[in-house]
Amino acid sequence: MLLFDKNKPIDQEKTDAMWMDEALDLAKKGEGMVPSRPLVGCILIDENNKKIGDGFFSKIGGPHAEIQALQKAGVNAKDATMYVT
Repeated sequence: MLLFDKNKPIDQEKTDAMWMDEALDLAKKGEGMVPSRPLVGCILIDENNKKIGDGFFSKIGGPHAEIQALQKAGVNAKDATMYVT
């Protein structure tokens, strides 16, 4: 698995790492809520590098992190970047 794309500028790598760290922190909020299921966090970023949606898996049978983030972003989700654990 390639963690960083050597074709991306270093600033983009730092940005990607920052948002992925935030998604990982968000995923941890689901600890104890979804036994025997993976912890999932999701962040949606617009073209200006602004967070427009987020979510984490918190209830078995409930909406997954990606759905929560997309619902929060609404129509702004078009052309957004998703960081998901």
